[in-house]
Amino acid sequence: MMKNLLKLFRKVPKLVGFPLKDQFLLFEAFVVTGFVRAAVLTVPFKKLVSRLKAGKQEREQNQYNHTDDNRQVIRKVKWAISIVSKYTPWESKCLVQALTAHIMLKKRKISGTLHLGLKKDESENLVAHAWYISGNIVVTGGRGLWGYTEISKFGS
Repeated sequence: MMKNLLKLFRKVPKLVGFPLKDQFLLFEAFVVTGFVRAAVLTVPFKKLVSRLKAGKQEREQNQYNHTDDNRQVIRKVKWAISIVSKYTPWESKCLVQALTAHIMLKKRKISGTLHLGLKKDESENLVAHAWYISGNIVVTGGRGLWGYTEISKFGS
């Protein structure tokens, strides 16, 4: 944890070079990941996901008719979450990132879908993964996405 915190503080001077709008977005992503991580650790999973609109209210991805402006916002949120999650002093893996994307995009009135999946690893152990997609943009979890069987999805 201290190692990540030190990395973060070393990056702070570089962040000053970003436009102010990007700095605020990075700060927002940092704060939201913190709240989400705390919720993941303290709130029962069933209660956490019940806050998301479950399965039947799911929209099909092709129904997200994003404007060019929305696509730009989605890409910026994706960028901020990917940067911040590397340097948080808490664990910010796939579920935290996907929930953060959900919160940040919902705040901007941009729809998306949180997906939860499972697969077996080489040792036959179940491995879980979460990813977030808005339109045709994989916002979080795209790197490890393939090979998972989707078990649930939550649209916004």
